[in-house]
Amino acid sequence: MFSAGDANLQAVRKAKKMREFRQFLVQSDVVMAFVKYLISIREASPSWPEDPADYLKDFFGQYRDPLWDEIEHLQTENQQLRDSVPPMEADVESLERQIEDLKVTLRIKKAWRTVDPNRLNEITYKALIQRFTGQNIKSTQVVTRTDYLKLVFEHFTDPELRELFLTAMETQRDGPIFEKDSPVYPRIFEVLDRYVNAPKTA
Repeated sequence: MFSAGDANLQAVRKAKKMREFRQFLVQSDVVMAFVKYLISIREASPSWPEDPADYLKDFFGQYRDPLWDEIEHLQTENQQLRDSVPPMEADVESLERQIEDLKVTLRIKKAWRTVDPNRLNEITYKALIQRFTGQNIKSTQVVTRTDYLKLVFEHFTDPELRELFLTAMETQRDGPIFEKDSPVYPRIFEVLDRYVNAPKTA
């Protein structure tokens, strides 16, 4: 048999559980949800719902926890970040290409000093051909540093050929820079002849 003390202890435990349950209902906004439900019924006066039970189901069926708004916001933000990745990758690739172009430009400018050690920023076509190939031609045409940069960029577009050209220029050895058996040798004449014979603007 239960004693009076056991009954009191059970009552205390039951009361404690009820308090914890009420606290849970308050903290989880269940109480507030019911308050909103009751207010909605009162505001519906005088056309109160015929079936309060069904109305209760409809009401809570439309109830939306604020956490869902936060979840949707995070999902949208996540998708926006995903969508921004491809353009950012394209920007990175573009910047990497620009960096490589700048590196090549620097090498081309340094290589120019091989044919223009006095830094006059121009050289005759005759002197340029002689420095490149060792051949002596008759020409008074002048090639400027700017022309040289443009020629290399526009006509030595093949990476392997350009690398051979720049490596030979950077070597700065005595005698012709390019031997006849070099793949660059015929290209040199083709490019420079195109430049010399091109119509000049006034």
